[in-house]
Order: sequence, then structure tokens, then C-alpha cells
Amino acid sequence: EDIINMVGVACLDMEAAPIAQILNQAGVNMIALKVISNGVYPAEPKRMEAEYHDNREEVSRRATQALSQLLEYLDGKTPAEL
Repeated sequence: EDIINMVGVACLDMEAAPIAQILNQAGVNMIALKVISNGVYPAEPKRMEAEYHDNREEVSRRATQALSQLLEYLDGKTPAEL
């Protein structure tokens, strides 16, 4: 918690990092799109869960928009063009 506060961590990635590492070793391109619905409060798990439930509908709506825009941007491009 001290490190999170000291460096100003805005979000934690617990899922994509190991996948990215393996794909990098295999020479496979990867892009991860993260949707953040709640803050990071290690000492207050109930607060994190409550924020998730309070925000999930709006976050889902915005994520759908962002994903649509991202896919439209990426369509037809090669990794070298990005």
C-alpha cells in the first residue's frame, strides 16, 4: 500500500503481464485494452467492490465505445503502420 501511494499507481495489471511476456518471447504482437471500474484500496476491499458495482454499467458503455474506435483504427493496418 505504501508503494502504491508513493508512486501514484492508478491501476494494477494482474492478467496481461504474463501473457505479454510469453507472446513477446514467441514474437507475437499483443495489445491489451484495460477497463478500470474502481480504485485501488488494498486496505479497503469492500470499497473496491462497491465502486465496481456502482460504476460497471457506465464503464461497460464507455469500454464498448473505446473498443469500437480502437478496432476501427486498427482495421487494415499492419504492426509496422502503428
